[in-house]
Amino acid sequence: AGAVVEYAGGTHTLGGTLSGTGDGVVRLSSGTINISGTATFNLASGFQIAGGTLIDDGSFTISGNSSWTGGTLTGGLNNAGTLLIAGTGQQQRRRISDRRRCGQQQSDCLFQQ
Repeated sequence: AGAVVEYAGGTHTLGGTLSGTGDGVVRLSSGTINISGTATFNLASGFQIAGGTLIDDGSFTISGNSSWTGGTLTGGLNNAGTLLIAGTGQQQRRRISDRRRCGQQQSDCLFQQ
């Protein structure tokens, strides 16, 4: 198992060019992440949005086995892997560009290219 980077509160701005690869996972459980640059995560365990707010004012790409089970996403998300969208919360789905497919989709989903 790889490392876990968890954003569990506060406001975090990710600017410039950022990339992450490996067996780990990045998790947003509360607080805000603002991506103002280019962020690419190619993680086996993926990127998990479980709560909080993710704002994409730049370019955000994920691959691996990612999930969105709560929270708010504004801006866009380029999905290059498997994205599970589930949960009882009211995720605000603005724009997801699914470059492969939305595998394991378990709720209504709006996909715009």
